[in-house]
Amino acid sequence: MNPITGCMIVRNERPVILRRLNGLRKHCKELAVIDQCSTDGTWEIVRDNADFAFQLPALGIADPYKNLLYGVGSCEWVLSMDADEEVSPALGAALPKLIESEEEVFWLERVDMVNGVRIPILGKDWQPRLFKRGKIRYSGQAHTHPEIGTPRAVLFPDAPIVHQRTFADVVRRNQARDGLGKDVAAKQADYIRKVEGFLREAGRL
Repeated sequence: MNPITGCMIVRNERPVILRRLNGLRKHCKELAVIDQCSTDGTWEIVRDNADFAFQLPALGIADPYKNLLYGVGSCEWVLSMDADEEVSPALGAALPKLIESEEEVFWLERVDMVNGVRIPILGKDWQPRLFKRGKIRYSGQAHTHPEIGTPRAVLFPDAPIVHQRTFADVVRRNQARDGLGKDVAAKQADYIRKVEGFLREAGRL
């Protein structure tokens, strides 16, 4: 098993959480999960299946808890995932080689999939998801890239994280972000409109 701590911050993900945890477990020695006071039974699944499980107040976004979570566990490497994401076969195959390299942070492309269709709206969405513990630090602000604390940070193409959702999931997550401010709401609403239009053109909605 790869000496990696798989990390996830979740809220109300009961339909998918066990599948996502089991999928991440295939690639990581241990799992560390923060549940933001789920009300649908997600916490009980997390508690029973993660090596390190914490229940903390719901904030509406994951970012303020990231630095805390990334300090949990015994492995040198961290793989950060969301509950609506999957490790692609290519990334799973590459992980052993990546953690043996001289690099310390890997920016991975996140491929956006809705209703089984790749959505190109966001373009190339690179995110620093595989890293040595302590090499990145988040500000706590929503949807911002972290400060990278090493020059050994590289893009690793052709081994993506798959952002796998249904259109209903997209709408549900938008509703869960109510109260985060007009700018966030406007951006999310615009994204939903574009996704809906793209899916209708593709005949998948």
